[in-house]
Amino acid sequence: MSKKVFKKLSVADRNAVIIGLNLDDSVAAKELGITTEEVTTARKDVAATSDFDVSPFAAHFQKPTTGDSGSATTVARPTKKRGPQGSRIVDAFAAVTGTPVPLATFATKHHVSENCLRQPKRFFKGTDVKICVRKHADHDGQVCIWSEPVVAQTDAAATA
Repeated sequence: MSKKVFKKLSVADRNAVIIGLNLDDSVAAKELGITTEEVTTARKDVAATSDFDVSPFAAHFQKPTTGDSGSATTVARPTKKRGPQGSRIVDAFAAVTGTPVPLATFATKHHVSENCLRQPKRFFKGTDVKICVRKHADHDGQVCIWSEPVVAQTDAAATA
């Protein structure tokens, strides 16, 4: 609430707010936009409105509490979810077979983007299978996805 809202209240209503919320004179003067002399005079001379509802004004006079953000003025926002959610990408890479399948149909079937499937080194940590994503001659040059077994090198072959 702004000071304009408080200025529109009658003196008796302002006095009801001050008494109803047990406000200090200096706090009341600052928040209501009046001087401390006006507050003390209103307390002495003007009777507060007895049926005036002060509950809408209570939130304005509560001190702000610090949340997780550490600031009293900002509202703490929940963190955004970033990155892949769930295990759809891992499940899709686990379902890759040895026969080439067009990438677009495989992506729509497993509800995963083609860009994720083109990055098997980033999203798939399997060591016994190599995922291949490239154009394949059997499918008229379409980009396909398939797996190939990893051939382990022996020490003798590596030194030769």
